[in-house]
Amino acid sequence: MKTLLPTSLLAAAGFALLLGGCSKADDATPTTPASTTPTAATPTVGNVYGVMVSLRMNYAVASPVPLPVPVTVDLESAIAAFYNLNPTSFMDAGAVSVNGNALDKGSNNAYTKVATPTQTNPSPNLGFDNGSSWSVAGSGATPAITYNHSSSMPTYSGTLPTSITKASGLTVALSSVRNADSVYVLIAAGNQSVLKRAQAGTSSITFTANDLRNLPTVTDKSGIVQVLPFRMTRPVISGKTYAFIKEYAAVGNIDIQ
Repeated sequence: MKTLLPTSLLAAAGFALLLGGCSKADDATPTTPASTTPTAATPTVGNVYGVMVSLRMNYAVASPVPLPVPVTVDLESAIAAFYNLNPTSFMDAGAVSVNGNALDKGSNNAYTKVATPTQTNPSPNLGFDNGSSWSVAGSGATPAITYNHSSSMPTYSGTLPTSITKASGLTVALSSVRNADSVYVLIAAGNQSVLKRAQAGTSSITFTANDLRNLPTVTDKSGIVQVLPFRMTRPVISGKTYAFIKEYAAVGNIDIQ
């Protein structure tokens, strides 16, 4: 059983966390969102008592008319969920915060926080440049947790493609990925998606024509391409293992021919 926790980032951008049955980052299988709304696929994690995610998204916004300067949105989000090893039912963990920012608890006991853009601050953040200091008050089977995920945030400074030709395949360079254990590359359009994973240090990921054959043809920039480097640590706190994830999501819209 897998459980999807979605939350809105913007009218045209979002992210999702999928919690499943894998035991380490190298074996993780992320979500593959079947939607043209940008969503950052996040590693699956099992055999833990909860997951706390620090996510930074860079979204290259598609525009129906040419613009002299590309428009991008940078923002940070946090997600947390607590459970007894099997992530099919989430538990109340009391108040949860990261870097002093209180997360909101949903009706399913999933916790989320999105740094909301404004006209005066189009690229808000939750302070992840200085680490991710998590605080969980605890409730029931979930103990009080204080943990600073101090490792550097993964980054990707490459250029995303704006169009692809299925018959020609696609190679995405990964030489600019930093501070990651693994990286995913996702291409999606309509209800179809293709995803590949590589270990840190891999120079590129290649999608063959056969890999891309089932993607629909789109010419309105409604396709999605993502490069998703991430890193994970799994400390034992009060006798229970928890997963802390840092992820960077470079997301853009593409045409698919």
